[in-house]
Amino acid sequence: MTTLVFCTAWADSEAAWRQRYGRWLDAVLGSNLERSQVLLVDDASPCPPPFGGLAHCPAESLPAERPAPPVVVARFSTHLGRPGILDYPGWWRSFAFSARYAVRYGFDKVVHLESDTFLLSTRLHDHVNALDAGWVVFWCPRWGFPETCLQVICRDQLAAFGQ
Repeated sequence: MTTLVFCTAWADSEAAWRQRYGRWLDAVLGSNLERSQVLLVDDASPCPPPFGGLAHCPAESLPAERPAPPVVVARFSTHLGRPGILDYPGWWRSFAFSARYAVRYGFDKVVHLESDTFLLSTRLHDHVNALDAGWVVFWCPRWGFPETCLQVICRDQLAAFGQ
């Protein structure tokens, strides 16, 4: 099963890239989370990520073939951002883009893991790795709604994810 692990991204400095996304990448790449590729979807940050070994591609015109490196940054040319607490068009665009990316390059599963979210237990890694159907989100009992920072979308739900 080919698995795409992705997060939405935006950073205003090299230090911000390192502090938030470097830490996240280290955690994902050093984990037992199965992945065929890691994707950072960048909402037109003013500076590129300072990490080596990444493939960079414009989000508006993806290459015909899937980028080969294990970590890819797809960058939008315009910043939509987050104008308000309940208004975040940059996140929505990046989230929807990952669905198009997954379908275009034939991934079987997409794991959305926000850049401030870390899977700490082997049990949770094993659970996410074993999922092969459905769109799974985890419930937040304190607030009584789904927690969107971790979502697993399997092949049978990719069409719904892309709408």
